[in-house]
Amino acid sequence: MEQLQNLYRLQQVELKLCAWQEKLKNLPVYAAFTQAKAEVMRAKEAVEALQEKFTTQQRQVKKLEYNLQETEAKEQDLQKELFGDNKTAREVQQLEKKAKILRQNFLQQEEELIASLEVTEALAEALTQARQNYQKLRKDLQAVQQQGKREIRQIKAKIKELQAEKLRLEALIPQELKTEYQRLRSHFQGKPLAEVKNGICSGCYVAIPLSINSRLLAQKMIYCENCGRLLVFFPEKEDD
Repeated sequence: MEQLQNLYRLQQVELKLCAWQEKLKNLPVYAAFTQAKAEVMRAKEAVEALQEKFTTQQRQVKKLEYNLQETEAKEQDLQKELFGDNKTAREVQQLEKKAKILRQNFLQQEEELIASLEVTEALAEALTQARQNYQKLRKDLQAVQQQGKREIRQIKAKIKELQAEKLRLEALIPQELKTEYQRLRSHFQGKPLAEVKNGICSGCYVAIPLSINSRLLAQKMIYCENCGRLLVFFPEKEDD
């Protein structure tokens, strides 16, 4: 019965179709893309955090520079006043005391500015590296995305090919035979038909009785007495 052979071919096509559909759902590239995307997001957040620190640090440097310039200007004004005319010894002593305090403030502010500039330089370098890392990870993500698209296209093309073959075979099989196939399908994990090879059921690997073999040669619907699968025989394969 060629219809039974076509039904077996339909079963094999459906098994392949399920396998490819499962492969499409579980492509490793999905996990790789998710991981790469997460890395890009973390890198972007790192750039943004460093950028914020760098901007804050720049404002701090400007503030320190302004304070230093202001202290320096006060020092200069005090020096002019100190060396001015008509100063009593007490006034000179007080001015010298103020000048000493201003000098200490100036030196302290200068140290703070130098330290702040060093921090700014380090942050600038870290920000540059973070940006480079972010750009690299973005390129990696794009590469994974392109690879994924290629794999998905290839698998979808294979699925489309199998779906077309499935429709072609279904058109060759009577409805009652397809109904019986669907009834048995859930009981045998999608494999309700078993090919007989060298007198053995390929579903349970039990030898088929000779009495059944003769009926198979007549291409009749026969069920395996051991596993219950619908048996299919391909005489041309036996001839090979």
